[in-house]
Amino acid sequence: MLPHTFETARLLLRPVTVVDVDAIFDSYAQDELVARYLIWRPHRRRSETQAYVERCIATPSEVERTYMLVGREDNVVRGAFALRRRAPHRLDCGYVLARRWWRHGLMTEVLTEIAAWALRQASSLAAGRGPGCALNRPTWSPVKGSSARVSTIRSGIVADSGGSRPRIRDDVAR
Repeated sequence: MLPHTFETARLLLRPVTVVDVDAIFDSYAQDELVARYLIWRPHRRRSETQAYVERCIATPSEVERTYMLVGREDNVVRGAFALRRRAPHRLDCGYVLARRWWRHGLMTEVLTEIAAWALRQASSLAAGRGPGCALNRPTWSPVKGSSARVSTIRSGIVADSGGSRPRIRDDVAR
């Protein structure tokens, strides 16, 4: 099962609820620039956002969970993050940020926390302590007993779970 929440220094990632419809619609769902590179078109009506939220809530949390990115200090919605478990050993994700929050390093912060959680799952598996691996098997291998090393070039995540937090790098070859 995917975690109920994640926390970073500045954000709380919590499951989306019907109360979020107005904040989603008003802050980013109707913004054409935000939706430009996403798989959905900007919402023209709140009912579209309502339908999206209802689909997110109806999806079993073992398969996918959509988190709202909210400020820990002000509780303002900054965007959303979907974490999907495609198989017991494979995760993928998608995210959207309101334009106001671009270039603040928020997704680096979020992806660092998500990667650290995934690596803890992989380390548990490598040590024989966990039910399943959260990483795609070809991307990790046991190193020195229970440590797992990940180097995912495409996403820019370079990490070593042996006590350190993952680093998100923008300079990794794509």
